[in-house]
Amino acid sequence: MRFAVFLLCISSSWTFTIVGKHAAENVAQIGKEALTGKALADYVNQNQQLFQAGFNGNEDVYKLKLMDIKYLGTGPILEEDFDARDHWPQCPSLKNIRDQANCGK
Repeated sequence: MRFAVFLLCISSSWTFTIVGKHAAENVAQIGKEALTGKALADYVNQNQQLFQAGFNGNEDVYKLKLMDIKYLGTGPILEEDFDARDHWPQCPSLKNIRDQANCGK
């Protein structure tokens, strides 16, 4: 029985070594080509069995929703130190510390 377990361990480690070599060859075949979109999902599905990768659709639609770089850094200049109690002294609620123990529940 021990011999059978030993052979099983040796054969499985040998199989993983062979599979690892083939996976490295597949990656080398791609080279520096960058896969995106459906091609990337298909490549992942062909080279592994752990999960099923999917393609969500047209990535240009998502890029349209991103803010353009021209808006970067156009915000207001913020003060180093700001205290609302000093800025609005007539507001009585700023002096109170409210109980927030149940916030978010």
